[in-house]
Amino acid sequence: MYVSIRKYDDVYDFSSISKKLTESFAPKLYEINGFVRYCIVDIGNDSLLSISTFENKRGMEESESLAKDWRDNHPEGHMGNPTHIFHGEEKMWVLRKSS
Repeated sequence: MYVSIRKYDDVYDFSSISKKLTESFAPKLYEINGFVRYCIVDIGNDSLLSISTFENKRGMEESESLAKDWRDNHPEGHMGNPTHIFHGEEKMWVLRKSS
């Protein structure tokens, strides 16, 4: 699995951004080969993390391009450019044990 994490600062309307991403960004992620999951995390201080997971490196790289295109074409989203971008191969994860 490959993960892309982008940190955005100066995000003042989290619920509006979330709605816009759900309506116009997420559907495009479904089209990327190897897409597994996507989430955004409100980390406080008007900042958020965008986390995308893919089965392959190519899908992760394609999502980076898609994210940039979305930001460029949706200035009303007020996300700006990410202040930090991290990406790499998932090496370990833990799931909750079922009861």
